This record gives sequence, structure tokens and C-alpha cells, in this order.
Amino acid sequence: MKQVVTLLLFSLLAACGSGSSGSSTSTQSRVLDEHACLDGTWLAVSRNIKINNVDYPVATDRIFVVVSGQSNISHLTGISDFQTSYAGSGLRSWTTKNNMTEDVHAGRWAATFDNSNDLPVGSLVIQDACRTSYSGDVEEDALPQCTSNQLFERNTQITLDCSGDVGLMKMENSKASINYQRLSDNMALTSFTDASNPHPVETDTEPPLPVELLEPEEIKDIVEEELADSSNESDEELTNEEIDEIIEVIVEEIEEEIGEDPNPLTPD
Repeated sequence: MKQVVTLLLFSLLAACGSGSSGSSTSTQSRVLDEHACLDGTWLAVSRNIKINNVDYPVATDRIFVVVSGQSNISHLTGISDFQTSYAGSGLRSWTTKNNMTEDVHAGRWAATFDNSNDLPVGSLVIQDACRTSYSGDVEEDALPQCTSNQLFERNTQITLDCSGDVGLMKMENSKASINYQRLSDNMALTSFTDASNPHPVETDTEPPLPVELLEPEEIKDIVEEELADSSNESDEELTNEEIDEIIEVIVEEIEEEIGEDPNPLTPD
């Protein structure tokens, strides 16, 4: 239901215009404290490898995400008792690797959060998004440009934690599960390093909080331990040779997954 409601938000906004009527100034229209850190600039700090439904963090590319224009539109959905809904006026995400930049821009986004969860878990949708690739660093003075047949939409689950001094976020879909830390209040999608920007983005900045990452050998040890435990609980115990073969296949799959484009906001 969350995904359907989120997708409907765009049509609701189109039908209601900017939503500047009297109802938009009600308590339903304010950004709730538990979601207030979504707007701003984020940096990917790790990628989750899931083993037996447990996330283990490994290194990932430096993926930046800028979220802008967050406004509460729960009064448009009619289900504000169950979900809090937002729409935004812009989102940009980029990563530069081996002197190549992959750059994504969406002129609008929508998100819904389930009000029944202690930690805000929701769905983020970007529509009419554009992705371009080019050599060199991110071209901050201009947004990516696409023809209509190059546009795409993307849906990802997001988990927010705005309770600390540094906002934390996880984006997860069929492509990847990425952990982010909030860098600043910057919401500018262009000229974000400019000195006139009150919250300039330093593209070589380090994460504000320390990040613990697992090395490939540690992941291999975890897989081996999990397999050994499963084998002991099974009626047919695996031999050491069989365990080694399974470990090799799983580790190869993990390494292949890590080597792929990790940005959950780009197309498959």
C-alpha cells in the first residue's frame, strides 16, 4: 500500500497545485521532527551485504545525495493517521569514480513514512529522473539533461534516524542497500561548493562519524561460520570440501555485487 500511495502523491499535487490553501498551514503540513533531516546533503559511507537477513557493512563508492524542497502533504492523502507524506522540488545524486561521474537529477520526489514504526521507515519515489555520465568531476553549474525517452522513475525504501547530531539514512531496493550520513543543510542542486552558499559542500569531505567496515576476509569468515552452524543443525552434515565450495561461490557473488554500480537511485 505504501508504494501505491506514494505514486499517487504526484497526481494529487498536480490536481491541487502548490497546496497553498489554508489547510496547508495546519499542523498536518509541517515537517515532523523525526523526518526533518531528510532535506539536505548526504554522503554514502557503507554498503550492506546481507547474510541470513543481517546487514554487514563494507566499503562503497562516494555517493552524494542532495534532497530539496521537502513539504508535508499529508492533508492531500486522506490517510494522515497512518502515514506521513512529503513531496519535494528536487533531488540530485552523483558519484565520481575513475575520473567518470554518474549524475542523476529528479525535479520532483515523494516520500511516505509509516506512522506505526518507532524508527521512520518509508518509501522514496523519484519520477521523470535523468541520468547522464561524463568525464571529470561533477558539473555543479548545470543539471543533467535528458530527452523524454531517457527519463526513468525509481522507488527505494528509506530508513531515517534524525535523533542524533548527525542524521543517518539507509536506502535499500533490489539494486543495493546503502548507508548514508548527513553532511550539511545544503539543499542547492547546483553551485553547491560556491562560497556564497551558506552550507557549501566539500566533495572531498570525510563522513562526520567514524565508519566501521568489514574486509572481504571477515565476510568470508562470517559466511563460513553461518554455513557451519547451518550444517550442524541439518540432518545431512556438509563436508569441509562442500562448505569450501559454497563459500567460494557466495564470496564470488558478493564481490561481483560490490563491483556493480551501487547507487540505489540509478536504473538497474
